[in-house]
Amino acid sequence: MIKTSIIILLLILFSTPAFSQEIISDAKIKFDLPNEKWALKSQKEVNGKTLFIYKRDPIQYKRRSIIPNISIITESVNDSADAVTYSIQKRMQAPFNIEKVFTWEDETIKFQNAIGYLAAYEDQYGKHKIYVIHAINNGIGLQFFFDVTEDVFKKVKPEFQATMKSISEIE
Repeated sequence: MIKTSIIILLLILFSTPAFSQEIISDAKIKFDLPNEKWALKSQKEVNGKTLFIYKRDPIQYKRRSIIPNISIITESVNDSADAVTYSIQKRMQAPFNIEKVFTWEDETIKFQNAIGYLAAYEDQYGKHKIYVIHAINNGIGLQFFFDVTEDVFKKVKPEFQATMKSISEIE
């Protein structure tokens, strides 16, 4: 009995429960927001694409309020499209420097029809670290962007990674 109680307690302590499960119905995709600090701030349709913007509560850093965000763009794709070709097309449109490539095979993500990148770029707010995932499901191309300035990346990285690992198909 004591052994069972200890195991249950350890599972509760070391599991990372999701705060909110989000669904992108046309793509039949679901994912979890990591905690109550995240919320959907905007969803809009533009030129046949849907844009979802999730923002985190600000993180204070050297008198600045830094707001990490997760953005998702969905669009219809050709039935013969695959994640690698889709990713190549989208990467040509995005000016970031790739530091690492990942897939489900290295367990950074679980969703199989996807490819991801850890990348960097710089803008007027400074240097950024960004995870980018390109995926295809149910005839829909998805671009996930997990973006924050380099200053607070280490703090938000576990939250980004939890959400990235939770991306899965609705069955």
